[in-house]
Amino acid sequence: MYTLDVENAISGVGCKLPERCIRVHPMTTPVENLIKKVPAAKLASELGILRSAVYGWKERNQIPAHRVRAVSKLSGIPPEELRPDIFGEE
Repeated sequence: MYTLDVENAISGVGCKLPERCIRVHPMTTPVENLIKKVPAAKLASELGILRSAVYGWKERNQIPAHRVRAVSKLSGIPPEELRPDIFGEE
């Protein structure tokens, strides 16, 4: 029998039988989804920036506003998914 310990499943701490606990992965962020769809090296090359800049977006969990339209065009991910704080519904 499997159990779900919601509070501890993500970290794996406190689960009495870790081999039987269901691991819950946190939701992926828009930047993580982007990098899964278009590798960081390709994004960097197409945008004329360093790959480390793309990984900086992942660290900060935010694509710079001035890059959103170009990234959207490259990835096919709508701007409102990449930066809902700027391009979301009004």
